[in-house]
Amino acid sequence: FASYLLLFGAGIHAARHGQWLAVPDWQERRWRRVTWCVLPMVAVIFGVPAMGEPRGGWSAAAALYALWEPLVACGIVLGLLGWAQRHAAPLRPLETAMNRRAFTVYLIHPPVMVGVALAIESAGLPLIARFLVLAVLTGLLCFVAAGWMLRFPVARRIL
Repeated sequence: FASYLLLFGAGIHAARHGQWLAVPDWQERRWRRVTWCVLPMVAVIFGVPAMGEPRGGWSAAAALYALWEPLVACGIVLGLLGWAQRHAAPLRPLETAMNRRAFTVYLIHPPVMVGVALAIESAGLPLIARFLVLAVLTGLLCFVAAGWMLRFPVARRIL
């Protein structure tokens, strides 16, 4: 959840300063370095049993993971935005439609993902298969739901 808050705040800051996709080269390089420096910490976080359980609760591993995740997430997001600035072609119609739905998808994906996860939990699939099914179904359902929601004028004004 910490990475959501950090990225949401970064998005608000960027929007207020007219920097939606204008990631300066120096900022992209800085965040790429931060990501590469903190990325190996995951081995320590998950590999040292004495630090406690990293997936939650009150432990050193959980605290480090809560700090690690948003740093890596910001580095990856800014790196991808910088790459897209340099290499992306103009959007095609499908990409434009998906782009219009992106913020709505961002807002609705947590409950959709939880619902899909609960629905497929007892399917008896291997973990990797459940992950793939979860990712595909959540993505499809979120974009379809966002398109449906944006048909309403009130929702269009808000989202």
